[in-house]
Amino acid sequence: MSRPAGQYKNRKYTFQASMCKFPPQARQLLSLVTNGQRYTEEQLMNLFYQAPDDVLYTTQDPWRVFCYYRSRLIHGGALKVENK
Repeated sequence: MSRPAGQYKNRKYTFQASMCKFPPQARQLLSLVTNGQRYTEEQLMNLFYQAPDDVLYTTQDPWRVFCYYRSRLIHGGALKVENK
């Protein structure tokens, strides 16, 4: 079952990161964002896909990496998600 088109269009992400307690790939993603700034999913995708190779070095899709660590970032206090 796929999600309906536009279901998360209004989802906003705000980062307030302490990077020391996360795995290396999650810390690389956090190094690309600005603390306190709100991002839409589209803005985050663009940011992660345009990241220089020396900042985000992974062979996996950057958005997939973010989705994998998203719940850990939320529970760790580095990420706040709003659905407005």
